[in-house]
Amino acid sequence: MRIYLTVCVCAALTTSTSGQTSVYFTTDNTDHGFTRAWQGGIEQYNFEWATDSGHEQIIYVDGDFIRQASFFADGFDDGAEYDLAGNPTGTLYHFDNNGQMVFDAGFDGTNVYTVDFATQGEVWVWDKDYTNGRFLFRADHENHPVYGITWDGNNQTLWTCGWGDGRVRQWDMSGELVSEFSVGFDSALAALAWDPAGDTLWLNNTSINENQQYDKAGNLLMTYQCGAYSGGEISLPSPDFDLAVGTLIGGQKGQFDVTGAEPSQRTVLAYSLTGFGEFYVPPLNITLDIDSPIQAGNPKNTDEKGSVSWTLPIPKNARGKDVWLQAAQFDLKSNVVATWVN
Repeated sequence: MRIYLTVCVCAALTTSTSGQTSVYFTTDNTDHGFTRAWQGGIEQYNFEWATDSGHEQIIYVDGDFIRQASFFADGFDDGAEYDLAGNPTGTLYHFDNNGQMVFDAGFDGTNVYTVDFATQGEVWVWDKDYTNGRFLFRADHENHPVYGITWDGNNQTLWTCGWGDGRVRQWDMSGELVSEFSVGFDSALAALAWDPAGDTLWLNNTSINENQQYDKAGNLLMTYQCGAYSGGEISLPSPDFDLAVGTLIGGQKGQFDVTGAEPSQRTVLAYSLTGFGEFYVPPLNITLDIDSPIQAGNPKNTDEKGSVSWTLPIPKNARGKDVWLQAAQFDLKSNVVATWVN
């Protein structure tokens, strides 16, 4: 298994201050492809699929694990489970999908949801290991194939996107249409993912090779050039220990805020200039998720609510550089924030 760290910063149009803080995983729509991790308009890293099938387009994320399956009908090929860094765990999934053609999945914490491209929108629900499929309803996109699907945990609904109609549609669990929007022309849409960090939607517009973020009213928030992908899913930061980073400007001070950590505990802020990685810190008994971390400022104790902040100077010569940040306590760590210095 090969993992490739990337340093490409994609040209991005941002019309929202929320940006992309969660990690958006996409799967290639080619045989023997890669899964790619996107954050902040940057392809952070990618990893090659572990199975011989080369068809692991279906993807969902469950905590610290990525679970993929083959889109081929009748489960002829296997998919694999990986940790968030792309290391295979050795678990394989044999998706016997009753002759369906599936490219994407959604996950509600218990069940996996898929939509059948071949039948133009049959939505099915499965157990975590892609077994025991049950038909739910047909997501009608007016005779267009339906490619992407995601679960919306904010209101317990499902979203689908069409292949060739440029439409994104929201459904309740009985199959009633709740809302919809168009991306503006008859695009082939894929890799649909709900992002709880801002209650927004991500998708891959394969017609123009862009990852795009929309609010639920269909307003375009962010877009950047990439490739054409099949499956898409969001990896969520821990809701209990969150690091937020303000806009970083060279020559000025930056704001770094931790919430939801253990109260009254020593907390360290670290940064990397080289990307994601694995780095064990013995005094904290924790493996950070950034490469060659450097301590930022002095350690501080959280208050009685588990919050702490740093206001630190940003060097002028850091302008234009990418930076990855993470906070940590003993046995605990926050999400990673990938950003850049303006």
